Amino acid sequence: MQNKNKPYFSTSEAAAILGVSVSTIQGLVESGALLAWKTRGGHRRIPRDSILAVQKHTKLPDTDNAVTAEQPAALPKTPHRTLDIMIVEDDPFVAKIYQGALAKFAPLFQLRTCSDGVSALLEIGKQLPDFIILDLDIPNVNGLEMLKSFQNYAARKAIQVLVVTGLEQETLAEHEPLLQHYTVVAKPISSEFLNGYLACLFSAILFSAQ
Repeated sequence: MQNKNKPYFSTSEAAAILGVSVSTIQGLVESGALLAWKTRGGHRRIPRDSILAVQKHTKLPDTDNAVTAEQPAALPKTPHRTLDIMIVEDDPFVAKIYQGALAKFAPLFQLRTCSDGVSALLEIGKQLPDFIILDLDIPNVNGLEMLKSFQNYAARKAIQVLVVTGLEQETLAEHEPLLQHYTVVAKPISSEFLNGYLACLFSAILFSAQ
């Protein structure tokens, strides 16, 4: 019997929970109805909160595997290290929203915040982070230029990046070859997605070796 308290699920696990086929889950992900992200190995992971949202707003068959809101999305208790996280966002209000979402995972991480691309690149030069929440429209060096610079670090460390942007789809399409390597979310970001994504991130990176 699968653990329904996990913060994220594979496509096959999500299919069992929702009582549908794996191809249906894949279709829901492709349509955006079910939020998901990919691990470094290319495997889809679906946040528990996203499955809850689908259960709440659709009439899918009831199953014995159904996830309920009363079951907490718990992470394992003992990580093998802490996560180095950077927020690159020039709007202080938005940055505080991200910090608030991260607060529930303390003390599993150390946080650095930057309001422009130059200061962010200087910080990255001192120490490569594990994960970056990146706004594309930032002063001095913009987010797109930052993403290009990450290619220089590829041999040293793979950096997970969540791109959060208010740019139009037409503009983003022009940079598809670059952006296709990252998870891109439109502003304003859904708190449901952010909470689920962060739960996936911490579990996948911090506890993957256990």
